[in-house]
Amino acid sequence: ADNCPRIANRNQTNFDNDAFGDVCDDDIDGDRVLNAQDNCPRAANPNQANLDNATGDLLGDVCDPDIDGDRVLNTQDNCPRAANPNQANLDNATGDGLGDVCDPDIDGDGIVNVDDLCPAEFDPSRTDSDGDGCDDVSVPPMLPEPPRTIDTDNDTVLDGVDNCLFDNNTDQEDLDGDTYGDVCGPDRNNDGVREIQTADQLDAVRTNLSADYELITNITLPADYANWQPLGNDTVPFTGAFNGNHYTIRNLSSSGYARAGLFGRVENAVLSNLTLMVGEIMGTGVTTSVGALAGRASATSVSGVGVGVMGSLSTTIASSGNQVGGLIGRMSGHSIDNSYVLVLGNLTSSAPNSISVHMGGLVGFANVSPVNITNVYARVNGRVGSQTSTTSESSGGLIGSTSGIGYQIINSYAIIGNLASSNIVNDGGLVGLTLGGTQADKIIMPSSYYDAMPTVVEILGPTRDHSQYQRNRTQLECPTRANATCAGATTYTGWDNETWDFGDAQTLPILRQLPPPELLF
Repeated sequence: ADNCPRIANRNQTNFDNDAFGDVCDDDIDGDRVLNAQDNCPRAANPNQANLDNATGDLLGDVCDPDIDGDRVLNTQDNCPRAANPNQANLDNATGDGLGDVCDPDIDGDGIVNVDDLCPAEFDPSRTDSDGDGCDDVSVPPMLPEPPRTIDTDNDTVLDGVDNCLFDNNTDQEDLDGDTYGDVCGPDRNNDGVREIQTADQLDAVRTNLSADYELITNITLPADYANWQPLGNDTVPFTGAFNGNHYTIRNLSSSGYARAGLFGRVENAVLSNLTLMVGEIMGTGVTTSVGALAGRASATSVSGVGVGVMGSLSTTIASSGNQVGGLIGRMSGHSIDNSYVLVLGNLTSSAPNSISVHMGGLVGFANVSPVNITNVYARVNGRVGSQTSTTSESSGGLIGSTSGIGYQIINSYAIIGNLASSNIVNDGGLVGLTLGGTQADKIIMPSSYYDAMPTVVEILGPTRDHSQYQRNRTQLECPTRANATCAGATTYTGWDNETWDFGDAQTLPILRQLPPPELLF
């Protein structure tokens, strides 16, 4: 009567109720996969499905407490089969239990995302008289405004609105209307660089787009600038230098412009040492380019620029082409260094089918002239990909698409919540589509890595052939220094320990000279 006559098993347990007890059964769950090869040996799963296999997880879905590998248990996960570690749920107030990455109606307005012109616009009290899914009066989200309690020159006018920050002028007279008080002028130290200290003076840059400017204080855009008009356009671009002097511009939001961002179009410009805190930016036009810093940039140098986006960057209603980038929508040369992007929402587009769409955490489309990228990162907690199905689409952790040769990406990384366009073959952890040749021929990407769901994680080495450097999530996290052998692989060979902070055995490396994403807000 013993179901294992040669192995003691007094309780005679037999999970699959076959002729053999569990202690002598080489297929305990009876799914015809031997225990030694079974990723759920006590839960029948003949197909051995394992959604998060790319992260290094070895448990099959039927016995995995975290099926999608986003470190949120299935019982608490609002998208148990789609990785979303931040559990973002825009329409949670309606009682909706689905996270944004798996919700067919993100804003809960009864219009499915693919048909919704404003798929991520949630306001329970809004009016939508034309039924297009957008508020009749759409006001972009505003960052909390910090208290304005400082009066540097003691003239009873607080710094946030004082048109002469360092010169006493209670009357605030400005007879020539140049937004600078009569007692100070635009260049107090006579160094040839116009100083910006108020929102009005920032807006006045558009009156002289070839001059050089510098911030001399933080600026919070008030309600008057809730819909920011970008500086420069295709006809008259910004061609000067803009030095943020490590100050911050807050509450930047914009909608309705074809070249959308702080700047619309820049050429032969220098943009440096600036932090942007963005609510939401949506571009609209025949050919649309959206980036927090600039919609389009040509022959421009960008250095020391940080971007934090509370909402999303997106385009809509284009009929020719769209580009969306966390920093710049479309760029033709020159360089980006020591810069970073953190987006809490999405980088996305709702363009019609057959429209060319390129989306990247840093740059949407790098066109023709090479862009050298050094010491940067992009983190997008939501989706990098179109909300609609289009046959010409690419998405990348740093660059959506490139056209040209000679690109270099050095000491960089991308962490993307959901890298998923409608054309998966054009998705890439760092670079999506490479036009006119193979990625290996056109781009050198040493000392860089990405972690983008649902694609595999990968480390990129110092050569053009990156295949030998593929790693899983555990192998990326495990090392605490360069050239270390951990989790069965030698990882970060030849990387610089002074450039990279490898953290502990459960964290991904970060760049030492840039603030980590979690500190930006």
